[in-house]
Amino acid sequence: MDNLAAQLKEEILIQKGSSVYTPHHADYFAYTASIDQHIERSRLIVSHGGFTGVELLLKKKNMIIVPRQPRYGEHGDKHQIELCEFLHQKYGIKVIYDIEDLTVDLLKKHQHIPQVNNTQLQNLKSFIRNYIHSGNSG
Repeated sequence: MDNLAAQLKEEILIQKGSSVYTPHHADYFAYTASIDQHIERSRLIVSHGGFTGVELLLKKKNMIIVPRQPRYGEHGDKHQIELCEFLHQKYGIKVIYDIEDLTVDLLKKHQHIPQVNNTQLQNLKSFIRNYIHSGNSG
């Protein structure tokens, strides 16, 4: 993301967490008590594929999600991939499985504000509940 930020003409903010990498082309922070202020003022959010995607969906935010994947040693199971597939199929959320597909052009042009009605919200709750009870969540 930092390399892409060098090519964009807009403010980029990276939550780097515990990564030892220090961004050179974007503002960054490790952790914050509340990320809501950053989410609210963002045009586009690129996030990992965890339940942050659900939170962004409910906030009707323009997003691209990049699931952490076992094949890269990022996770022990495929729960982020499964959640991302659900969010893509039901709400049209853009999902990137190969980081090489995250391009400057995509970041500049991507615009999809998800709409969630009450029926879809109930389906989302059922998906999450069923997933947790299936034992796949951990």
